Amino acid sequence: MARRGFSHHTRTWTVAARDDHPLSDQERVGAERHVRGKRDLGYGRFEDQQCERAKYEMRCRTETYRETVCWLLPLSALDAWYTRGATAGDRPRMRTVASTVRRSDVNRVPGDALHVAAAALRDLVRALAERAGAGEGQAALLADLLVQSDLRGVFSHGSRQIAAYARLLRDGALNPRPRVRTLDESAATLLLDGDAGLGYFPSWEAARRLVAKARELGAAVGVTRHHGHFGAAGLYTRVAADAGLIGYATSGHQLLLRPGQGQAQAAGGSPMSFAIPAGAEPPLVLDFGAMHDLYDLTEARQRELLEQLPSTLYRSFGLGAVCQALGGFLAGVPVDEARAVRAFPGANQGAVFVFIDPARFIDPALLAREMDAYHRAVAQLAPFAGTARATLPGRLEWERERQWAAEGVPVGRRHREELAAVAAEFGVAVPWPGADG
Repeated sequence: MARRGFSHHTRTWTVAARDDHPLSDQERVGAERHVRGKRDLGYGRFEDQQCERAKYEMRCRTETYRETVCWLLPLSALDAWYTRGATAGDRPRMRTVASTVRRSDVNRVPGDALHVAAAALRDLVRALAERAGAGEGQAALLADLLVQSDLRGVFSHGSRQIAAYARLLRDGALNPRPRVRTLDESAATLLLDGDAGLGYFPSWEAARRLVAKARELGAAVGVTRHHGHFGAAGLYTRVAADAGLIGYATSGHQLLLRPGQGQAQAAGGSPMSFAIPAGAEPPLVLDFGAMHDLYDLTEARQRELLEQLPSTLYRSFGLGAVCQALGGFLAGVPVDEARAVRAFPGANQGAVFVFIDPARFIDPALLAREMDAYHRAVAQLAPFAGTARATLPGRLEWERERQWAAEGVPVGRRHREELAAVAAEFGVAVPWPGADG
């Protein structure tokens, strides 16, 4: 197995109970010494789990937590820089680029948010991408796709991700100016190479090209390979739904499995999305991480789930395994990293997309009518305990996108701090006042 280079820092976060979002019954309060290995976070980032295991207690108050994070890069990649005579300033800096989003807080509207115009966020992301070496067109597309996620409230995959991407591009982990290539194409299939750049570019091209294929033949499948993170899977299934098609998307990345690790690590990143068009109502868009919140369960919590809700754990793991098999192995990402061939170390992901034309099975107008009726029927049901409304997946994002396009994106303090930090590194101004970012 290839040797590794490491860089560590300690990240912290604070969580406070609020009237609208009280803390769950079990909250992390510290850690205990424990050797677990490392978990791949995707696009060349890894979380150090060698030294600590989370400890949980029942509580509902403000807490501040700390943990050590590591970014891992094959030393062979570093050796290549030295071999070709790169100066010290040119060598890839071993920087931690992991997001500081805490899983239990993901995609809640922050109580300390400032509303920032979507155009201003796009300008910031575009400027940072260009400073990191991206071309104008790809920087603009990346900015648009990230801010689309912000507008829908998918903050985990929105503009805050540019902090990781800009550093990966600058530090040589990904190709800043990739040229997407078609490796194979038939009437119903498409295989694209991402040229070791971010996954947004081949994935967006694949989604747009699959629309015509699916309309022509009834179904079309695309695979993208040799790239980094592709963002929110729902970006691509919405392309299908906007064209009146049904869409499916998933992605896989390089696993680093070691004997003795928890079984959950084999599920990979586990993103998955489905989209089904409607009529006057929004499309049904399900966009999720199959293993979200389940990677770091204590042994006691695992036993509790297996006793009370066994299907939750097994179903989530099974879905994650499917994501890895289709989005990873089918896209040329091997189980064993030693077999991987990559131009850049961060190009460790792939993706798959399936678009279906419902017109081959039903009058699209009838499907749209039924989907609209489904939305209205669900809206009249009693919601899940502790929630305000009963809705189908995708409605809240659809409503937010329209509201926040006018009002601005609610950008929380931590989100602002992350963007301000990377903006300072690259000499770019942030579009809000205040020293806190």
